[in-house]
Amino acid sequence: MKFLNVQKKWSGFFTGLLLSSSLLATPALAQQSVRRIPLSQAQGLQKIETLQVSPIYGLVINYIPSGEVIKKVWIGDPTRIVVDFDSLMCTAAPSQPGQPGQQGGQSCGATVMRIRQLGSPLALNLSLTAQARSTNLMPLTVITTDSRGSKKLQQFVLQLGVTRSQSNVVEIVPDIKVAPKPPLTLLTRQPQKPETPEEAALSDPALRPIWRGMVIAVQRRLISSADQEKLLQFFDLAKQGSMSADAALAAAGLESEFIAKLTQLGR
Repeated sequence: MKFLNVQKKWSGFFTGLLLSSSLLATPALAQQSVRRIPLSQAQGLQKIETLQVSPIYGLVINYIPSGEVIKKVWIGDPTRIVVDFDSLMCTAAPSQPGQPGQQGGQSCGATVMRIRQLGSPLALNLSLTAQARSTNLMPLTVITTDSRGSKKLQQFVLQLGVTRSQSNVVEIVPDIKVAPKPPLTLLTRQPQKPETPEEAALSDPALRPIWRGMVIAVQRRLISSADQEKLLQFFDLAKQGSMSADAALAAAGLESEFIAKLTQLGR
């Protein structure tokens, strides 16, 4: 009986060891954060954003938060990239602005695209230069329309073959709207109210001065678009309540001194 008990004990030990080893060997895809790019930044007004494409997981570009609908997509080398969408792309304008279109009797209007890298190039007989075929960078051009039918052009650079990509999902989000400042009064001091609906959604009052400081910094062009993206990620993590403020700062890659300056600016 002792031998059977010992055998069962060691059997359970090795089973747990194998399970933990398999978990460690699995790529941590679920832990990768979603990269958020404001719509104006996606248009390349200041610089063209580089998007990394994993040869294993590919890349997903999500336009749902922006309210934009994908109309046309061009890629630099279609022999090495495959792109598919969540819906048909409309070739004709809808009968009413803001309404979904119809294509062959079906609703159309893509909002999500998935990009995958091929293992070997397709034989499409394209007259591409040797420089275009040898590089791992290629342009991606996307044309979208909003609910009013206004067109926008976004320009990206795809970087292929990145096995440890920073994020496999990119969300195109609306730009931060800076609310007008309330008029100053010298008679009595009015209680400070949230300036934006986003600020009102922050359940922790300590986060509101940080949001106001970020809005002022964006208005005065004191912070870069990269810091703006990190701040949006920080607020998303802080609103979920699943981690502390310090942990959210570390996950977003922000320094406490930077947050302290925004807090002082927003008071």
